[in-house]
Amino acid sequence: MPWVLSKRDGPDVLLSAVKECQVGRSRECQISPGPPTDQSISRVHATVYVSKLRTYAQTDSRSDVTLVDCSKFGTLVNGIRCKAQEHVVLKEGDSVQFGVLETSVLRLVWVPLVMCYSRLSRAVKGPLIAKAQNIGAHLVNSWSLQCTTSVDTLFATEKVLLAFIQEKPIVHPNWLLQIDNAEFPPTADFPPQPSHTLPTLNNEPEFPGPRTALFAGKTFVFFVPQQLQRNRNIIEASGGKVVLLQSFQENETFLDDFKDFVMMQPLQPGEDGNLAVVGGGALDQSPELAILLSSIESVDPDKYARMTEESNVGTAILQ
Repeated sequence: MPWVLSKRDGPDVLLSAVKECQVGRSRECQISPGPPTDQSISRVHATVYVSKLRTYAQTDSRSDVTLVDCSKFGTLVNGIRCKAQEHVVLKEGDSVQFGVLETSVLRLVWVPLVMCYSRLSRAVKGPLIAKAQNIGAHLVNSWSLQCTTSVDTLFATEKVLLAFIQEKPIVHPNWLLQIDNAEFPPTADFPPQPSHTLPTLNNEPEFPGPRTALFAGKTFVFFVPQQLQRNRNIIEASGGKVVLLQSFQENETFLDDFKDFVMMQPLQPGEDGNLAVVGGGALDQSPELAILLSSIESVDPDKYARMTEESNVGTAILQ
């Protein structure tokens, strides 16, 4: 999670972790707080130090930011002038003025940046991890509510769908690699690679609308435990419920209790470990499942005929 110096007018400045950044008018400085004509800003006005990032598991993973003034006209932190060469520890929200003009006021902001990646090769993941450590961000492999960005090449994975539901940016790995001390590049400039599986995202970076209540009031009925587990997080994140039905005889009132439910076409694990459609040829349904499906068909043939394929869950979210 990086620290950022936010300007009133102009791009924000990213502070790299475990690195010192010089502030001033010199072209050698990483941070230029004001116009080059502002003579109250020294060529090398101050130095900002960012300590090593703490681990993501810690309660407060923020690194420390320290400012050292070495200017002629001074630096103000929250209106108080810093002593020359004194180390001043900055806090989130602190206002820092370099020189005498208010146009050179920057504010220290903590920007949460927890990026969840999916299906990235080692050749791609290695540079991403190094870059994340350099700027003070976190790169994780499991999606949670704390995640701010999905880094992917646009496969229809659970992580991508969860990011889409929560309206979090989904970017190509190059977005992270292009972050430098100048500013964050616009996420819209780094869309994931085109994919026929997610057509609505290829050329349309904007979200079509909230998805957290898309399945509100709907119950998705699964017949295979593995299939339910594959879809539980996505459906529940969209406001829906999931139910596992394995014995219709024990749930005779089921069809009456759930009037607005979606029956999922059952899948079962094949010899290769992947899920395949029941009755799809090479894989036959179990006798127990055959009896269950036959019982449901006899009670409500219309519902049985309109069983939904698993892929339609992701399609509904992305539309």
